[in-house]
Amino acid sequence: MFSLNDLKITGRFWFLYTDAKNTHLLVLLVAGTAANFDFEMRGNFLNRKALFHWENTLASFFRLPTFVGIQFFIPYCLSIKNNFQFLKTKQTTMKKFFFLSVAATLTCSISFAKVWRVNNNVGVNADFTTAQAATSAATVLAGDTIHLEPSTTSYGSLTTNKRLTWISTGAFLVANPNQQFSLNIGRLDGMTVGGTGNLANNSVFHIYIDGFVNIDASNIRIDRCFIAGALNLAGYVNSSGSSLVVINSWIQSNVSISQGNNNVVTNNIIGGNINGTSLLTVYTHNVIHAISAGASTVTNAIVENNIFNKSSSAYTFNNCTVQFNMSGAASVLPAGNNNQNSVAMANVFVNNSGADDVSFVLKAASPAIAAGSAGVDLGAFGGGSPFKLAIQPAIPAIYKIQAPAAPSGNTLNVTFSTKSNN
Repeated sequence: MFSLNDLKITGRFWFLYTDAKNTHLLVLLVAGTAANFDFEMRGNFLNRKALFHWENTLASFFRLPTFVGIQFFIPYCLSIKNNFQFLKTKQTTMKKFFFLSVAATLTCSISFAKVWRVNNNVGVNADFTTAQAATSAATVLAGDTIHLEPSTTSYGSLTTNKRLTWISTGAFLVANPNQQFSLNIGRLDGMTVGGTGNLANNSVFHIYIDGFVNIDASNIRIDRCFIAGALNLAGYVNSSGSSLVVINSWIQSNVSISQGNNNVVTNNIIGGNINGTSLLTVYTHNVIHAISAGASTVTNAIVENNIFNKSSSAYTFNNCTVQFNMSGAASVLPAGNNNQNSVAMANVFVNNSGADDVSFVLKAASPAIAAGSAGVDLGAFGGGSPFKLAIQPAIPAIYKIQAPAAPSGNTLNVTFSTKSNN
């Protein structure tokens, strides 16, 4: 019987990292099998908090945890029968490869930040069947990754106070075809992040939540998430949350931020309002009131390059900088500072009454094009971090598997079609 231990692992990995002075090239050679393999490291290691990226942007930037010793967060690939060709440098092209989402943390002695599987499908042997069991397990350590695999059944509600990375498979997969092999999505019913000791600080989420999200922790990153309810940073446990980043996500209801400093909400599609009284929150390049009408009060914020789609009455802005925004109704935004009211939203979006991410792409000749600060486009698809359709994690995905009904002799030829999601 075939098993993962039969997989051959081969490849040469090239990374760049930058310290205060120079950019260095690091080469990682991997050879062996999944059960027994060796690493060879070459390069200069001058900064234990150095930031690496995978050449040709196969993986996004990773912020490394601070441990004692040199830290490396290294994605690697598994290949079968030498089908794997590594992306070497910018002078070469990307070859077909089979990617298994695995990550390793190397210290002075080799150790691994583990990827744990959550799957409740009948007949599948995974590490856990619920999200809560995963975060509560003593074997799941800070810095590990939890993968919620495709399922028709929710993985339940989650309360977590552990620094983890959570990954699912995106959203709006029907509206955006050829994104994932399975159209089922690993999802939660709701989520609360934080607790005694603030052990969830620096967690990262790329998941689908079919309900609310309450956050009471610092340096949390909500990145390419679908949230069917409201997103709240409101101090439900310790009143200590700060430096929240919400980016490239769909929030069906409101975003409420009433504590902390240096919060950033950027390039999202927000179905309801924004509100709160934090020390400072930046709202930029969002579609606000994408689905529902209304108004709200915002205090101590920078509000710039947003589109207020279905706002129906004036917002109250206290101690805010409000500029380069657009609204579909009169008097929603303060006059001046390049704010525009009473713009026909039917001329702005592909479908301003839509209920998926594709609807809020700007139309050709939209008045929101180049209407922002420094000539950028307004809304979720503008600026330096545009919204990604289907909001999948920034890791490669298999979107098609082709296999014959029966093997030819002792050989079964299987073709995996993959795509990057940077």
